[in-house]
Amino acid sequence: MRMLHVIVSAVVGGAIGFAASHTVSQRDDPAPMVAAAVKQAVKEAVDQRFAALDVETAADLEGKISGGVAQFLADSPEAVVAALEKYQANEQAREAEQRKDAVRNLSSVLTEQAADPVLGADAATADITVVEFFDYRCGYCKRALDGVVALADEDKKIRVVLKEFPILGPDSVTAARVSLATNKINPSMHFPLHEALMRHRGSFDETTLLGLAAATGYDPLKVAEMMKSEEISAHIRQTYEAAEALGIRGTPAFVIGDEIIPGAISKSAMQDAVRAARAG
Repeated sequence: MRMLHVIVSAVVGGAIGFAASHTVSQRDDPAPMVAAAVKQAVKEAVDQRFAALDVETAADLEGKISGGVAQFLADSPEAVVAALEKYQANEQAREAEQRKDAVRNLSSVLTEQAADPVLGADAATADITVVEFFDYRCGYCKRALDGVVALADEDKKIRVVLKEFPILGPDSVTAARVSLATNKINPSMHFPLHEALMRHRGSFDETTLLGLAAATGYDPLKVAEMMKSEEISAHIRQTYEAAEALGIRGTPAFVIGDEIIPGAISKSAMQDAVRAARAG
């Protein structure tokens, strides 16, 4: 690249000098003479530089440069690996920053939707909100349940928002609808149903799910009516859109502070993420 800069500088410098020396006396129409002078100066400068570099044409020069690069890569293959690693690190940093921006932009959707069930502290008391995207039929979500509950129980300034993200088929959607309907009818009774749905291992058909709702104190007829409302449909669509914007494709996934953490993580890992969010 530096070699090319040298050539260009010589060409331009030579062209300007040659043109200036030949146009002072041209008072009538200097344009043709200037054009000819520039053309001649360019040719002479290029010829001189190619000769100095032991090349005759631009193609020869390109070949020398390409050959030098090829030889360098052959002699130093570790340079290729280092360059690729640096590129990958830069890409990962850029993508992480984009995810943080998305979390910040979606803050109200993630943490302030009245339709979402919550655990732990209320919004006025909490100093950190943990958001969990989950599916009731997801085995990893079931595995994470105890850690999530313990996190909220042990730290009275943590609020957990449960984002219904039903991605494992129609039965998952039905479970999400039942959960959101019961939370709308009476949020104070919702957690026992949430726990029952998480621990349930059998069929997730509507009749079974309404039976679980009834067993935790809800009127199944009211739940059946509410779960089919457009309001609940719109809320589930909003969650899908938020997950898409955040790059969340599976469950569970946690948003803690401005970090997105995919997969089932331990309570201690959640606590580490909470500490980092508080410090940051």
